[in-house]
Formats: sequence, structure tokens, C-alpha cells
Amino acid sequence: MQRAELEMQRQDAVLVSSRGAWIQVRSQVGAGRWYAFGNLRFGLGEREKQAIWQSLSTSLSQSAPAADKPKLTLESIDVVDYSLNRVVRLSFQSEGARGPMHWTLLAFDRSSDLVTIAHVGIPEDRNEGIAGLDVIARTFRFD
Repeated sequence: MQRAELEMQRQDAVLVSSRGAWIQVRSQVGAGRWYAFGNLRFGLGEREKQAIWQSLSTSLSQSAPAADKPKLTLESIDVVDYSLNRVVRLSFQSEGARGPMHWTLLAFDRSSDLVTIAHVGIPEDRNEGIAGLDVIARTFRFD
């Protein structure tokens, strides 16, 4: 529980459902992208998808405590439209000390600024609270 609280403190915002699923928001201004593909108009090729997954999974693994490196399993990477935004959407599983978790992560970018919004379901219901992710994604905009 303490580790989860510490992790959530690193986010810009966290919404937690009554059953334990959560949505987290993290912004990185001027930090650059964790992927190098600025033009998403035509989607992503397999090499680009692999590069995105490699970058993200390495980052997640490196930031985890040495005694609890998660086992990460990619389910899908695609490009989706939410209102005026075209975003990279990743779906993956993580298995660690807290048990299995299902993640849906959206990456909104503008030049060197990146905002990631992630939904983490609960083992009993991977879609618990995911409607909130959709609402946030449809109304998101850079000012």
C-alpha cells in the first residue's frame, strides 16, 4: 500500500474508483517523446510499435524497485482518434508483487510535450472505471 501511495504521488492527478481501479495522468513539458514518430496520420508500422514498446517497457522496468521488477506483456499498440487528438494507445499486462494488472495507456503529444493518461483495471474486472478514461481522452486538449 505504501509503495502504491508513493507511485501515485509522482503523478499529476490520480482518480481511484471505489473498487480499486485507477486513472493516472502524468505530464512532461519539454521532455520530448518516449517515441520518435511525430506524424501519426498514417498509423504505426511494426518496427515503430516495437520501438515504442521497448522504450516504455524499459522505462517501467528501470523505475521499479529491484525486488519487484514487473513482468510486462504487450497486448496491443495502435493509433486512435479522440476528438481533435490522434494518440498512441497501448494495452498491456503487468505482473508483480501486487498481482496482475491490466493497463490502457494513451499518449498525447505536442512537439516536445507529452501527456500520458493511463487506466489500470482490477484483476476481477479489467474494465472497471475505463469509461472515465474515454471521457478524459475525448475532452483533452493542449492549451
